[in-house]
Amino acid sequence: MLAQIQRHGSGLYCRVAPVAVPVDQPLSQINGVQNAVAVQSEAIGTSLYTGPGAGSTATANSVLNDVLVAAKHLINGYRMIRNQKRSVSLTVTRFDQLPQTYLGIGPVAPEAVKYYANEADFSVKTIADDCYQITGLSAVKRKKLRANLPLTLIPIAGTTDWKQVTENSITSPINVAI
Repeated sequence: MLAQIQRHGSGLYCRVAPVAVPVDQPLSQINGVQNAVAVQSEAIGTSLYTGPGAGSTATANSVLNDVLVAAKHLINGYRMIRNQKRSVSLTVTRFDQLPQTYLGIGPVAPEAVKYYANEADFSVKTIADDCYQITGLSAVKRKKLRANLPLTLIPIAGTTDWKQVTENSITSPINVAI
């Protein structure tokens, strides 16, 4: 599971879903009860923060900490934290509405996938038997492909086609492995 948030122009793009992470990215090494947050910034590049976040002990510790912080705020009379900075209004959009690359997994002949690729204008590369890399798949094309072929489609992290969104630059992606 990957929680993603990325600002692009005046938009904020979000997703929480199973996502394929390329093996050359540090998030691909997170497993077991470990959680991780990968932040990319202009100042320091990519940084990765990891720690336990699942399982009985880690969850109990987090819940107990939240209860203690809430009790402390209640005792001290804190009602809310105020941010004096002006906020920026951003349009929130789901990542799955953007063209991107997917892993297609299912008992489908390569010819059948390529037939729909030619018809709907996206590209297909066979990775292994019953496994395909499908590039340029928009929400509409994905829906049509799923309606016609028994494929499970898993988005690949970092493959969003931003050229089709806007010409503004990409800033500050945040990925959280859950």
